[in-house]
Amino acid sequence: MKRLGMLVFAIVFVMLAGTSVYALEAFEINSYDVTMNVRDDNTYEVTETIAVKYTEPRHGIIRNIPLTTYDGSRAFIKNIKIPGYDYSTSRYGEWLDIKIGDADEYANTFETYVIKYLFIIGKDKVDDMDGLYFNIIGTQWDTYIENVTFNITMPFAFDESKLDFYSGYQGYTDNKQIEYRVDGNVISGKLGTRLAPYQGLTIDLELPEGYYTNAVEHLTLGMIISRYYMLFLGFFAILAFVLWYFYGRNKRIFPTVEFYAPEDLTPAEIGYIFDGSVDPKDVTSLILYWADRNLLTITENKKEGIFGSKTSFTLTKAREMYPGAKNYEKEMFDKLFIHYGDGRSVNTEDLKNIFYVTINSVKKMIENAYNLNKSKNVYKFSGKVMNVVLKFIAYITTFITLFSLFVLIAGTEYEGISMIGFAAVAILPVWYIVNLIVRWDTFIPRKRFGMVFAGIMMNAFILGPVIYYSFSSGQGLLFIFGFAVSVAILALSCMSNKRTELGDRYMERILGLRNFIENAEKDRINALVEENPKYFYDVLPYALVLNVTDKWARKFEHITMDQPEWYSSQSGFRTFSTVIFANAISSSMSNISSSMTSMPSSSGGGSFGGGFSGGGSGGGGGSSW
Repeated sequence: MKRLGMLVFAIVFVMLAGTSVYALEAFEINSYDVTMNVRDDNTYEVTETIAVKYTEPRHGIIRNIPLTTYDGSRAFIKNIKIPGYDYSTSRYGEWLDIKIGDADEYANTFETYVIKYLFIIGKDKVDDMDGLYFNIIGTQWDTYIENVTFNITMPFAFDESKLDFYSGYQGYTDNKQIEYRVDGNVISGKLGTRLAPYQGLTIDLELPEGYYTNAVEHLTLGMIISRYYMLFLGFFAILAFVLWYFYGRNKRIFPTVEFYAPEDLTPAEIGYIFDGSVDPKDVTSLILYWADRNLLTITENKKEGIFGSKTSFTLTKAREMYPGAKNYEKEMFDKLFIHYGDGRSVNTEDLKNIFYVTINSVKKMIENAYNLNKSKNVYKFSGKVMNVVLKFIAYITTFITLFSLFVLIAGTEYEGISMIGFAAVAILPVWYIVNLIVRWDTFIPRKRFGMVFAGIMMNAFILGPVIYYSFSSGQGLLFIFGFAVSVAILALSCMSNKRTELGDRYMERILGLRNFIENAEKDRINALVEENPKYFYDVLPYALVLNVTDKWARKFEHITMDQPEWYSSQSGFRTFSTVIFANAISSSMSNISSSMTSMPSSSGGGSFGGGFSGGGSGGGGGSSW
């Protein structure tokens, strides 16, 4: 892209040349001599002697040198020396700046700078030949350059007929103005004319393969990652599995036969123990739990509008909270009716964009009840650590995959910038996949369809081009393997909530209840209903947090059940059916949860063979400061 940009610039520059309007630098170069000692390992000892005449007060010059070769590979610059002058170096992107001069003093009108450095290429990408394709004078000097001379010493003999030079704007192939001679392994010469701004001088010497006998490959971090990505991904996959196996894996448990939830646990607590987190659905299941205990009633309200009906719910307090209730139950119950209601009832519409604060507080209270009391811990700290560690490893493997694809497809020219970019971008697909795996039941519902769709579009925007270029460039295996490794590690992270002995005992009973809900026989259900006519409703809040509401309702499809007194709907039920009722309850709880957990929206931005002049390695240009 840089070469294309410079070519376009050169064309525009030539078109405007007739006007003689240049934004020239505040200095001219009276002479520019380049001495190069080319080593047998394809590194160049470069000495540039630049005689400068300043036309305005300046502290010195800034020499800009590209850190890429003509084929896009990474170049390195070492052993910088500028005798007699203060200087500093800085790097931005694929360029090195050498800033010469003293910030406290202006330079003399005439200054001669001797800049020495080692330009390192090493083993190149071309398999059938070696060469010296180097910009003796770069095409990014915005000033006139007089008296260009050069002296280049090669390590071994070479074929003089394969030697050529080019001068002029980037892309030019003119060689008429160069005078040179070859004396053994030494090439010396001069340019017969001055160089205008943005003109340069390039040497192009074709050499036989193996000419650089000691050339070694200088691998960058990007080259190492892209070359050995299979080893890196395999290593992290094994590391993740070992960490999970020893620190995150739960031992095998044997579910007991259960007909009811543990007496001391609310459905919100069951939801936490079941998957290791308190979801909004877990908290709002308390509404159904309290209704079954005759603490409140639920009334469905429908209001017809231009674009269809709008549903809300009125929660009416039937009696005060029962003795022995958990602190978080009292907190949420009181906030519902006293703080946000009129003391007796509250409409869910009145809870929008405000009640989420209470929901978050209740979630924290439930988690703290188990995390801050060692005797009640249900999850080990090591498992929580592994959950975070494995997510981070999945992030690393996603980054390796995306970055390796970029380097293999586009080359290493913009490796540094791309590394930072992909480090930031890689978190997006990781975040989305985590939520799909961990929160499948709460991430996908209709109420969150917009968020799901936005997530799909976001990942399509990121991964779509990646997939296309991966397969079109023959790197499809890398994408498939890397993405599969990341998903597998994420799955392990979601299974790394290692339980304590208390957690295992609870989970045995919870899974026992869930298995019974899914597999209970008709005769057993009938017997339990005879013992407890409210059995269906007593278990319903727990079925909701265990994601088996539909299965629980179907178990009672052929059993005569009375509609509960605590739920009423304007549409009513012509013939009461547990399946229809369960669907209505699920929809109602989803609506209630949406109202209770909604947050105010925010506005504003986020963070979200033939050569040419200037075509070789090295070169660059300079400016003043």
